Amino acid sequence: MSYLNDPKHWLDRAEETRAKAEQFRYNEEARQRMLRIAREYDQLATHAAERARSNKQLEADGILSRTGGAPDKSFPA
Repeated sequence: MSYLNDPKHWLDRAEETRAKAEQFRYNEEARQRMLRIAREYDQLATHAAERARSNKQLEADGILSRTGGAPDKSFPA
């Protein structure tokens, strides 16, 4: 699975960013920027999870192959 569609990847990035934000105890503006970035990573994780669910449903319905493209049978030879 591509990291773009991997919710865990984005959740890990959010966690790492929050940890880095705590290092900016004396620079509130920088800390808030880092926390905003972490929230954006959380949003990317949500979108990745939605794409993963959608792709699994399309695969189950035979609309999308496991390689990410349309199944070979849908194209005439």
